[in-house]
Amino acid sequence: MHQCFRSHCAANQQKGKKQKSERIKIMNETDKIEKTLNSFLKNEMTNVLFIRGEWGIGKTYFWESYIRKKLNQNKVENLAYSYVSLFGVSNISQLREKIQSSAKIIDSGGSSIRKIEEFANEQNQIFQLLYGNKARQLESKFSIIPKIVSRARLGTLQLGFISEFYRQYRESLIFDYLVCIDDFERKQDDLEVGQVMGLINELSFQRKCKVVVILNEEKLDKENAIDFKKYREKIADVEIRYSPSTQENILKVFSGKEFYFERILQIFQYLGSVNIRIFKRFKWAIEHIQEYTNACEDAVKVEVAAHLALYSWAFLESDQDLSLPFVKQSLNTYGYILVNMQKDKDDSMFTEHEKRWLNEVIPNLPISEAKYDENITNLIQYGYLLDEEDFIENISEENEKEKKYQYRQRIENVFAMYQYSLRDNQKEIVQASHDLLAIGLEKILFSDFSKVITLLDALEENTDSYIEEYCQVNPDVIREIASDSSFTRSNIKSKLLAEKVENARVAMREDINLDSVLTHIMQKQSHRTEQIDFLCSLSPSDIFNWIKRMIRQSLDKDANNIAEKLQDTLYYFRGMKGQDNDANAKYRLILENFESALKLLANDCTINRVRVQNLYRIDLENQID
Repeated sequence: MHQCFRSHCAANQQKGKKQKSERIKIMNETDKIEKTLNSFLKNEMTNVLFIRGEWGIGKTYFWESYIRKKLNQNKVENLAYSYVSLFGVSNISQLREKIQSSAKIIDSGGSSIRKIEEFANEQNQIFQLLYGNKARQLESKFSIIPKIVSRARLGTLQLGFISEFYRQYRESLIFDYLVCIDDFERKQDDLEVGQVMGLINELSFQRKCKVVVILNEEKLDKENAIDFKKYREKIADVEIRYSPSTQENILKVFSGKEFYFERILQIFQYLGSVNIRIFKRFKWAIEHIQEYTNACEDAVKVEVAAHLALYSWAFLESDQDLSLPFVKQSLNTYGYILVNMQKDKDDSMFTEHEKRWLNEVIPNLPISEAKYDENITNLIQYGYLLDEEDFIENISEENEKEKKYQYRQRIENVFAMYQYSLRDNQKEIVQASHDLLAIGLEKILFSDFSKVITLLDALEENTDSYIEEYCQVNPDVIREIASDSSFTRSNIKSKLLAEKVENARVAMREDINLDSVLTHIMQKQSHRTEQIDFLCSLSPSDIFNWIKRMIRQSLDKDANNIAEKLQDTLYYFRGMKGQDNDANAKYRLILENFESALKLLANDCTINRVRVQNLYRIDLENQID
C-alpha cells in the first residue's frame, strides 16, 4: 500500500520550493482580484461587475468572505447590501421583492436620510410628496400594510390599490444598494435573461446601485447564452474570471496544518480538482473514520486519507464522466490489464474520459489498491462503512505492515551509520542499536538480530541479555534456524548466539522420531541434514517394528495414514539425487532399508504381499515365505 506513497516522498520534498512559490502566486492572484473589487466599489463610473467561473470552485465563498471583511471594516459606502440567489426565481417581481426583503442597512446614520432625500427629489412629484423628509417615518407606518393584506380577502379594489401602492413604495426605497445576484444560470425558464439584465440596468443607472453578478455562463442553455452575451456587452463594466488553484481552494476548508494535508494536496492537484464541495465531502469522511484510525501510524492514516480524497473526487466530479466503481477497479490488478488493453487497436469499450484515465492518469497516480477500499467507497457514497469489523481488521493489517517497515528502516539506518560514514560516531551507533533492540525483540528477523549483536560485540558492548531474551521470545525462530542445514555455526559470529542455536539443534535430534520425520518430508517435500542422519541410523527391523506399531495404534482406521506416508517416502527417495556421492549413498541406504522393511511386512499376509508388490513396486520374486 505504502510503496506508491513512499516512491513519491522524495519528489514531494523537491517540490517544497515550487509549492512555496505557488503560494506566493496564489496570494498575488487573490490580491489582484481584491484590488479589482476595491476599485469597483469606490469608482462611481463602474456599477456592474460579473464574477464568472465553474461550479463548485468557490465564487460565492470568495465574494462573501470579501464583502464580509469590507462591511466589518466599514469600507462599503452604499446605503444597504442585498444578496439574492436566482435559484428557483420565476418572475421579475419575485426578484425585486427578494432584493428588497433581504437588504441590510449598512449606514443607519444621518447620511442615509440625506441620500434618500436626494433620491426622492429626483423622482416625480407624487413620490417626492410621499417620501421626502418623512421617508423613515413612512416606512414604519407602512409596515402594518403587509399584515393587513395577508389577512384580508384579495381581489377587492381597495386592497389591490393598497397592495400595489405599498409595493411601489417598497421598490422605491431600493436606492444606492450594493446588490449581489448569484446563481444566474439556475433561474427558472419563465424568468428571461433580458428581464434580469433589464433590472440590473435599472438598478445601476436609475437606482444608483452597484450590482455584482455571480454565474457560470457555460451552464446556460444555447438560447439563454446568446441573450446573455448580447446584454452583458451593454451593461457589464467589469468582469472577473475566478479560477482559483487547488491549493487556494483547499485552504478554504483545511488549515494546511493537518498531518495529511501535503498528501491530499498532491492527490487533488494531480486530479486537477478545485471543487470545494469535494473537499468538504472528503473532510466529512476523514473525520468520520478518525475513531478507527487514531491508534494507527501516521503513514497509514495518510494513505487512508489519500484513498478517501480520490474516491470523494470520483463520486462528486460528474464532469469527468468516470464512475466511482470504474475508478476503484482501475487501481487493482485488473486496472493494469485495462491499461494494456489500451495498447490494442480495439478500445471502443471505453469512453474518451475512461481512455484518458487509463492511459494518462493511472500509470502515474501515486495510489494503489487497498483492502479497505470497499468500505470507504461505501462511506463516500452512502454515508457509512459497509462492514466496520472488516474495516478495523484491514486497517490493523496495514498498521502492522507499516510498523515492520519502520522497524526495518531503523535497522537500515543503524548499518548506514556504520557502513557509509568515516566520522567518529560510535556513540551514535551504539545508542541507535540499543534503542532498536529495546523496541521489541519479537519484531526483528534473526539475520538482522545477529548482525546487530555482532556489531555491538565488535564495539565491546555486552549483548548477553539481548540474546537470552531473544531466544525466550522467539523459540520457533531459533528452532527454524537450528533445523536449517545451510545455517552452520560459522554463519553466526556471536559465540553465545551460536551456542543457543546449536543447543536447539541437539534438543531437536533428541526429540526426533520416525513418524515426525516422514510427516515433515510428506508435507514439505524437503528434508534436513539431521533427519537424513536419523533415517540412516535405522535398520529394516526398526522400520518394520515402527510400521507394526503404527498399524496397531490405528486400529485399522488408518488414522495416521501409515500407508500414504510409506508410499510418499519411497517416491521421495527414489527420485532424490544429491550433490555428491556421500549424499546419494545415504539416500540409497534409506531406500533399501524401507524396501527391506516392507518385504518383511509382505510375509504377514497374502494381501500385504500383493500390496507391497503392486502398490509399492517392490520385487518379491526372490522373497522367501
